[in-house]
Amino acid sequence: VKKSKGLKKREEIMRMDPYRTNNSLNTFKLFDVWNPKNENKISKYQSRQILRAPKTRLPTNYESYNPSSEYLFNKKEKENLLKIPENERNGRIIPIKYDCLRKVPQFDRFVHERFERCLDLYLLPRKIRKKTVINPKDLLPKLPSVNDLKPFPEILTNEYCGHAQTVRCIDISSCGQWIVSGSDDGTIRIFEIDSGREFYRHSFGKNNRIQSVQFNPMQNKQSLLSVVCKHRCFLIPISFISSSNEHQRFVID
Repeated sequence: VKKSKGLKKREEIMRMDPYRTNNSLNTFKLFDVWNPKNENKISKYQSRQILRAPKTRLPTNYESYNPSSEYLFNKKEKENLLKIPENERNGRIIPIKYDCLRKVPQFDRFVHERFERCLDLYLLPRKIRKKTVINPKDLLPKLPSVNDLKPFPEILTNEYCGHAQTVRCIDISSCGQWIVSGSDDGTIRIFEIDSGREFYRHSFGKNNRIQSVQFNPMQNKQSLLSVVCKHRCFLIPISFISSSNEHQRFVID
């Protein structure tokens, strides 16, 4: 009969000092732990909840010693199954047909399989975990109200039109008067910000996508425009932004 840990400890204390033991020890009755009728008594002495081991999967027609011909593999199906690693087969085996049960050989990996199962039960104890149910919407941050984001532009004032395809890059001059844009149609266009009128246009070809455009960042010397197109950089002088005298002087310097 299996004894509980507390009962063993009381017996050791009684051997050392019998006067320290409680009188209730004499009235304690032993019971069979393995009897299913005594489950209520066992639960009183257990401090943790023990889960039973999962049951093994029941055999199917593939595990039969005499399966029908439709379950047998041909040579190609057998080779395809052997190419898959054992941990990825999901329990699938190669069915073998025997005439009678007496001709079925003993399982060669029986001891190894039982040892691994006992090792899993020993090293991986089962425990009940409470799963928290969380709404995915609660994890997202709450967006602020539209009224809190004001003031922001609500009316279309200027529109810069002219490109036939998607605009990939833009840049504004340091004086704040001009804006340049590059598109997938291979063209660059310079607009006046206040009026939206197009002042300059240059085409690099239909298949040459504009990757980057930028004005000269130096104040009062904005006569050059750099354009990156197909891993090449082009410098384009812009005459209407600054006077011709300043443009020639800046290029010479």
